[in-house]
Amino acid sequence: MTNGRGEESDPATRASAPGRSPRDPLARQAAEDTSLLGFVNVLLKHRRLILGCALLATLIFVASALSEPRSYTTRVLFTARGARAGALAGIAAQYGLTIVGADPSQSIEFYEELLRSNEVLRAVASQQYEVRKGKKVVRGTLPVIYGIRAGSREAEIDLAAVELRDQVTTTSTRRTGVVTYYVSSPYPALTQQLARNIVTQLDYYNTTRRRSQVTAERTFIEERLADSRAALARAEERLRSFRDANREFGRAPNLTLENARLNRDVTMRQELVTGLSQAYEQARIEEVRDMPAITVFEPPDLPTSADTSYGLRNTLLSVVGGILFGIILAFIRERFYETEEEGSPTFADFATLKRETLRDIGRPWQPVERLFRAHSGP
Repeated sequence: MTNGRGEESDPATRASAPGRSPRDPLARQAAEDTSLLGFVNVLLKHRRLILGCALLATLIFVASALSEPRSYTTRVLFTARGARAGALAGIAAQYGLTIVGADPSQSIEFYEELLRSNEVLRAVASQQYEVRKGKKVVRGTLPVIYGIRAGSREAEIDLAAVELRDQVTTTSTRRTGVVTYYVSSPYPALTQQLARNIVTQLDYYNTTRRRSQVTAERTFIEERLADSRAALARAEERLRSFRDANREFGRAPNLTLENARLNRDVTMRQELVTGLSQAYEQARIEEVRDMPAITVFEPPDLPTSADTSYGLRNTLLSVVGGILFGIILAFIRERFYETEEEGSPTFADFATLKRETLRDIGRPWQPVERLFRAHSGP
């Protein structure tokens, strides 16, 4: 039977057309297996396996966390002289760009990197500390506190600095130029001492670097000032000699122009000497100024309780990881059951190989005997 356009309208033909077999039991079963409901059914069917994996992962993490020493954390907020990052510099830094003319050593990013630098951390690790371990008070450098043993003292300091670097984290605010760093350690008193020594060493390094820089600038300006004063004296001498030889230079145009040129040369060199003199005096003041380079807004406190946020976060991650692992096992198990029910040759081979493997595990000498027989046979 055809319709008005000459096409077949037989129900059997329509049912057998490609993509038009919704009543096919196999197609309907495949669609249900891949649907969201089929996914949920697998999860509910193997719910005990999934919950067991989540519980096992949590227990493993809790056992490992209990075996590790507790950690205590404190924080310090400070700002450094000249450590600023303007709006334009902050936007450029987000895209990995650097504004030409900006001094990288005066940025807050520089101080963040300096906090975790090997030079600062080695100096901190070399200082003396006092920690109470139970009823015993231990005094010494950081390798002594951490129980680090190496071939030499320098190697021990290097290892302690590496371990300390993992215990220091930094953040900063570009708009205000405030740098925040956190220090963690297994002992509350050690945490406070480390945080205090880090900011002290950072201030010492910054002050020393600034003074050496100012001294170099003062030396350079001093040399340039001496040269500029000598050049000014020569320019003034040329102007004086010209006017002594040409007292009526105003009546000749060429002499008037020469007088103006010599006068401009003297004026320019006078301005240069004046500017260098001011810079020289400012450099001398900066060189002898005894002001701290680091301003601490929040000094390190003595932590009274161990960290808990880290444990809660890792516990949650272990639960999620266990659930995901359980879901993977659930689908593997479901697929295994389906293959077993289908009775495929692959499953038969798997069953045979599994029995042989279990037999070899129970009698480990038999595979070795078969191996020697194969090599010693005719």
